[in-house]
Amino acid sequence: MRSTGWKFLLLGVVVGLSTTPCIAQHVDVLLDAVDGRLTIVAPINGANARESDVFGDGSVYRTDDPGYATVGFGTLAAGDEIFFDLLTPLYHWSGDNWALASDDTYLRFYDPTLPEVNSVVATRTSGEAEGFLLQRATVLGSIHVHNIFELGSETDSPVPVGAYAIGKRLTSPQYEDSEEFIIVLNNGLEEATFDESLLAAELAFLPIAGDFDGDRDVDGHDFLTWQRDPAFGSLTDWQDGYANGNANAVVSVPEPVGLVIAMTTVLVACCCRRHPRAITFAVVVGATTAHGAASHAAHLDIMLYQADGELQLGGYDFGRLEPVFGIQVFQESTNVNPAAPGVARVNNPGWAAVPSVQLDRLPPGAELLPAGAAVSFDIVPFATTGTNLSYWNGSLPVSFDSPLAGETVVYGGGLFDTGAVVDGTSSTVEGFEFTTTGPTGYLHSHQLFSIFGNSDRQTNSNDGPEPGVYLLEIVPRVAGLAGDPSAYVLIAVDVDDDVLTTAGDWVSSQVVPEPSSMVVAVLGLPLLRFVDTHPRQRYRATHTIVSARNRIYVGQWIA
Repeated sequence: MRSTGWKFLLLGVVVGLSTTPCIAQHVDVLLDAVDGRLTIVAPINGANARESDVFGDGSVYRTDDPGYATVGFGTLAAGDEIFFDLLTPLYHWSGDNWALASDDTYLRFYDPTLPEVNSVVATRTSGEAEGFLLQRATVLGSIHVHNIFELGSETDSPVPVGAYAIGKRLTSPQYEDSEEFIIVLNNGLEEATFDESLLAAELAFLPIAGDFDGDRDVDGHDFLTWQRDPAFGSLTDWQDGYANGNANAVVSVPEPVGLVIAMTTVLVACCCRRHPRAITFAVVVGATTAHGAASHAAHLDIMLYQADGELQLGGYDFGRLEPVFGIQVFQESTNVNPAAPGVARVNNPGWAAVPSVQLDRLPPGAELLPAGAAVSFDIVPFATTGTNLSYWNGSLPVSFDSPLAGETVVYGGGLFDTGAVVDGTSSTVEGFEFTTTGPTGYLHSHQLFSIFGNSDRQTNSNDGPEPGVYLLEIVPRVAGLAGDPSAYVLIAVDVDDDVLTTAGDWVSSQVVPEPSSMVVAVLGLPLLRFVDTHPRQRYRATHTIVSARNRIYVGQWIA
């Protein structure tokens, strides 16, 4: 059966050029069957998984990852057949952008048990091609198979260093086709550069429903494109994309009369978008609904960039793949794990930078981070309490103070004492270097926040931290740059989202300094009021900027 539409997921695996072979960690293409259709449910594999030149000979590089597996037993019926198709030419990322691969480079996918029969090749000129049978489901209704990806040159010359991408889908006589997905292979890139290539692949290959003019948002221009020629797509796609936060301002899609009014609002926002000094980012940070099971989980990280030699701070929304300016407050929720009752943990927010492919999203005068720069941090005492860890129990009025029961937070490092220990005293906690920017200044790193119920940090020795909201003020440092912007990180433990939102609003209005001139240039004036009309989600305001007449909320959608 055939399906239509392009919904790409990213699956990354690394083909390294190291001369020291190692076993690759990998994430297989995970397959489910829902309502008679094959479904792909797998995250991106862009960590330290490296498969060196184990299968290669210096000019050909091979890997058997990722494989293909069902999410569990009973996913399929015994004997069901799973095939695949190739859908795109072979693309190459050299460190700057995605483009078609060189003339003589090929990617061959084959079954090592029948290489002459079960084999298919992608090149820069290849198009859609049928693959072969991956596997028949076992009597337990499962599959798990690994075949070979061979990256080589028809002239036997070394394959150019870079990332390589190919679009695929899974098919079956018993089910409708899966959504399309992309497999990305790394041939010798540094880890940070490969990570940037994965994000760039999402930006390049992941389509947005309702984006009829191809500018990667859903707004009034797309509606006009559809109005001129309905063959571009479905108006329902435009309505869904627009209502789900893919436009500069989010409103519901009403009946025809209301639609005219809504279109007027959108067109104003569109005009602002064309002028970077107006409202480049008007009101919406973005939806946490990822593109299917997208490679990057939808989350808001602390984003770093520079202007005039000084470090600047904002947010990067991995749901919309968009930088966010004018934000310093970041919110996360977690719970005490019953299996380890002495501690609550969360690894968000992480740290990110604007990728080079989104250089045009930076405000005037801003730049990417310097290449190869060490990135570290300090955790400083909070202004209103004078302590490096502050706490609010959730009861109104908001009142942050020192932790009640001697709680401590270990940030980064390992599970106990190997990170930066934040103990609620008046001392600045000196952090550590946790990453280095890549060749284009890109970074994406996550460290673990571990909140312990008391200072001995033995996981099962107490009942864990008190429910409430814990606050840290983290100051990032990038070698070679001046400036010390603060990121205010709020972590809610075993409390409702409303409590966390209230805490964020309080910190934003009572503590965060007025936005700099750089931020004002990005946001523009007058600011637009945000209208929360999403039917299934609420909006967590992680930063609120208030002017004399208008308020703008910057944050993220939450379930």
